[in-house]
Amino acid sequence: MAAALRYRDDLGRAEVFRLWVRVRLVTALEASQPDDVCVVPDLSVAVDHRNELRPDVVVVREPLNDVLLAVTILSPGSIGENCAFKGSPRRWVIDPLRERMTFTEHIPGSDGECWSSSPRVGRVDLEWPWPVTLDLPALTAQRRARLAGIG
Repeated sequence: MAAALRYRDDLGRAEVFRLWVRVRLVTALEASQPDDVCVVPDLSVAVDHRNELRPDVVVVREPLNDVLLAVTILSPGSIGENCAFKGSPRRWVIDPLRERMTFTEHIPGSDGECWSSSPRVGRVDLEWPWPVTLDLPALTAQRRARLAGIG
């Protein structure tokens, strides 16, 4: 008999879906990544000598010393993360908890200020760090279907 996954509460379900989104994001990024780049889940990124980020996905240029992108996938315990630390890399934040998943991009400026896009909900076609598409409506539909099956 197969073991059944039991959720203690909705927080357990949210964590499973956060990890599920992370796998899909890594797959989308790896599909067209350049040879000199590595997509790594769950890696600490030193921002300065006192601070580090622990994003869900990190994109680094080999020889693994140049962080290009840090991606955070929000969970119920998350606070909206942005370019909180001077010198932090470009960041994407994906929120799978809303009715429709959202994508927000945070780009640090040379002056230490951070520009943040408005949250996007449709298909997101990006040209940086290389061409990649995030189909948020498809991910939202898959999440709904999975939740309906869990009951």
